Amino acid sequence: MLGKKSNRGRPTAYKAEYAEIARRACLIGFTDQELAELLGVTVRTLYNWKSEHEEFLQALKAGKEIADDRIERSLFERAAGYRV
Repeated sequence: MLGKKSNRGRPTAYKAEYAEIARRACLIGFTDQELAELLGVTVRTLYNWKSEHEEFLQALKAGKEIADDRIERSLFERAAGYRV
């Protein structure tokens, strides 16, 4: 039985479309907790999906990177005295 995945346990609730939902949610600043609530799962399940589904992990990274860049730019401009 080595090397074979067991079919025991609950089937995953993960769906391929969750990657795009996650990317979009992260773009607008969702935290992992908020994303888990949006998808109706626990944060632990979200972490499991990150390790089990590469496309999900990459979608989260892409969305968070863009959101983080916006925040960094905004903070820099404010610290530098930028006014609209």
